[in-house]
Amino acid sequence: MGLTTKRSRLLLVILCIHRYLLEGAASDPDLSPIVPNPELMVEQFSTSVNHRQSFCEEQTKFNDNGVDLRHALKGKNVNTAVGLDTSFVNLDSDGSINPEDPGLLIVLLDEVARRGEFSWRETFVIEYPPIDGESWLDLLLWSVDTYDISANWWFNTPQRLSLGVSFPRGWYDGSLSIIAKKDKDDISSFNYLSWGMPFTPVVWIALAATMLISGVICFFLEETRLSLSVFISYIHASFIVFTGHLDLLPTSHPGQLISFSLSFFALLMLSAYTANLCSFLVVERSAFKLNIQSVSDVVRLGKTMCIYGGTAAQDAVQSTYTEAILVEKYSDFDTIMGLQNNECDYAIIGKSGWLEYERTEVTNGECNLSRVGRTFKNYDNGFAVKSDAGTLCTSLVRDVINLIMYDMHEEGFIKQAWDDYLFKKQDIITPCSGIGASAPSAEITDRLNMTNLGGIFAFHFVLVAISVLGAFWSKYSCGKNKKKTNDDEEDFKDNPVVDSADSNQNLSNRHGPQISFIKNVPASDTANELKEEVTEATEERNVGVEEQNYQMERKLSEMEGRLVRKMEGQFVQFMSAIREINNTRDI
Repeated sequence: MGLTTKRSRLLLVILCIHRYLLEGAASDPDLSPIVPNPELMVEQFSTSVNHRQSFCEEQTKFNDNGVDLRHALKGKNVNTAVGLDTSFVNLDSDGSINPEDPGLLIVLLDEVARRGEFSWRETFVIEYPPIDGESWLDLLLWSVDTYDISANWWFNTPQRLSLGVSFPRGWYDGSLSIIAKKDKDDISSFNYLSWGMPFTPVVWIALAATMLISGVICFFLEETRLSLSVFISYIHASFIVFTGHLDLLPTSHPGQLISFSLSFFALLMLSAYTANLCSFLVVERSAFKLNIQSVSDVVRLGKTMCIYGGTAAQDAVQSTYTEAILVEKYSDFDTIMGLQNNECDYAIIGKSGWLEYERTEVTNGECNLSRVGRTFKNYDNGFAVKSDAGTLCTSLVRDVINLIMYDMHEEGFIKQAWDDYLFKKQDIITPCSGIGASAPSAEITDRLNMTNLGGIFAFHFVLVAISVLGAFWSKYSCGKNKKKTNDDEEDFKDNPVVDSADSNQNLSNRHGPQISFIKNVPASDTANELKEEVTEATEERNVGVEEQNYQMERKLSEMEGRLVRKMEGQFVQFMSAIREINNTRDI
């Protein structure tokens, strides 16, 4: 708080000097005036003295002689009220302007006067903040009525224009910005439930219920008898589908429809979960838990805002949002410190003011403040003069300064002056990342809820309902007792256990492990009877295999005998040919 104490002491010294001079101490011949131009000082809001000059002669010269507007005030001493803002005006202990570092406002005034070839340092006074009970608007109206120029960073608003105040091109970006305090970083801390962040608890409960219900329905559609172990297998297979592995291979059409619906449901849910999980675990998270994009968001959430009280900024917010909860502060500095001290949830401050305070140790040493959301309202703040085109022709002063300020903007003088000023103000050893930029809040990842995923659940349960209705229709329809006539069905009746086992064995070879569905199996009172039937079927299959082996061995033996006999006949013929050749040689 060293900076606050220093500013308060300086302001107290200046106010004491001011009052001392007003009480007549300056008339003492032994004392030199330590406040510049005391003869121009007027008690605040007093209307007995007016230091505005007439510029009608200069206006006439400009109109008649075609003088360059930039030099219309050439050689003129312009009475100027310089607003006492210790951020932009640096005064020595004796109340005079610091010659080495006069402050940004003084630098700009000097440059305007140099380009316009007029002077102001010989005829200026220091203007203090409004006294208790008066507003900044009251001070502005009194200032332009008393002096030629009121040099400060006045807000240019339609209301003030309508009251006869005129504003040249500004030098201070008063666009109202939202400043927020970053939430504590808890992303790097261990959270054993972080895997569940992509979905809300309601979605997880609905997901588990959907898997359970789907498994139960599929069990009753496929099985003709109740078995706890088989029932649990269906439930297990239903939940496994969410991992992307399909273990349900029903044989009935309703069961197949449920299997398809459950697979498609799991595909969509798994895709949504994976995509949102990446957002939570991989994408860089915003430092703010609340996604604030505008002042309306702050008001809607019922959050408080620190703001410079009695200024046009406060009027702008209150006139737009009557329900806004504002915490009034005495300066922009106090506004930022109020946010740091948790006196409010957000702060509203001009953009140029934030550019200074975001880089100073006392206001943002921990780099825990940042600008968020969109600009509330755009303002071009700067000097102000009386709107007077005929009585004292003060509007000429506005026109001259306005043209020169445009030149300074186009030439980059004001930007360079601001860069130099901010460089001097920055005392944070390690600058905060993203200085001058608005903190990204679009990176915040919202958890998927039933509003986002309800359609997937609805689609699945519609298909489940169709499957259930189809199963009941086929069971109770008129054609439920039609006999099967094709040969395959007759064969299946003859040997249901063997055929079903072969069918499931073929499915196992193609699809891996799955639940086997056996339909039309003869009813058995006990498990031993079913085991005996399986054993008999296996023995029958073994007998068939032995018969095939016997037939094959017999065919091989016959082929072997024919081959041997054929080779013997060929051998006899060969030997006869040899003997005939030998007999021929003997002859």
